[in-house]
Amino acid sequence: MHVDRLTPVAVTGLSSGMHGPGGGFYHSCVTTTGGEIRCWGGGGSGQLGNDMWNDQLTPVTVVELGDPVSSVSTGLVHTCAILPQGRVKCWGSNGYGQLGNNDNSLSVAVPVDALEDEFILRGDFDPM
Repeated sequence: MHVDRLTPVAVTGLSSGMHGPGGGFYHSCVTTTGGEIRCWGGGGSGQLGNDMWNDQLTPVTVVELGDPVSSVSTGLVHTCAILPQGRVKCWGSNGYGQLGNNDNSLSVAVPVDALEDEFILRGDFDPM
């Protein structure tokens, strides 16, 4: 059941020490102090990064990152993370190439390597 809230509520399954919240159109993500990413909400395009294609009412841990992350950014229905040495991994909708992996044919539900160069990551609106 969908319930709108007018005041903030605690997110079930998250404790203190979370930072860098990002909010996409249908999903949200945070980075833990241990360098993991936890996401929840709409997952139909794989944007939660848990190797599944369904919605999650409570946070799930993003799989296959390999290293602790320093930040997370969410797009409309995709998500990206910055890892050590500025490496980037992205997952979710890729119809317009927003995952940065030189392909726009498939959406993915697990992180894939993206851009090689150093850059500033920003969660801009994407149409998918």
